[in-house]
Amino acid sequence: MARYRLYLDESGDHTVLGVRPGDHDKRHLGLFGCALDFDYCHSMFCPALDAFKEAHLGKDLDDPVILHLETIHAKRDCFKVLQKKERWDAFWSDFYVL
Repeated sequence: MARYRLYLDESGDHTVLGVRPGDHDKRHLGLFGCALDFDYCHSMFCPALDAFKEAHLGKDLDDPVILHLETIHAKRDCFKVLQKKERWDAFWSDFYVL
């Protein structure tokens, strides 16, 4: 029997109250899902993602890195290291290879 690892994420807002016309990123609620073969996930995908995060952002076992787009673009928290253009470019170049 095939087994899968399912990743889900939501973006936006499920309410329309207080949303201004220019708030395009908050106007609708979106749900994204990605199903990966369980064996592939544990043998290839997760190790590659962990290596990517460690290479660009370091590793803290007590505070693992979560790739949150808003925080990445704001260059806050562990993403402060991406303020240098060459590190920013290298991060995205390697990200798209994943």
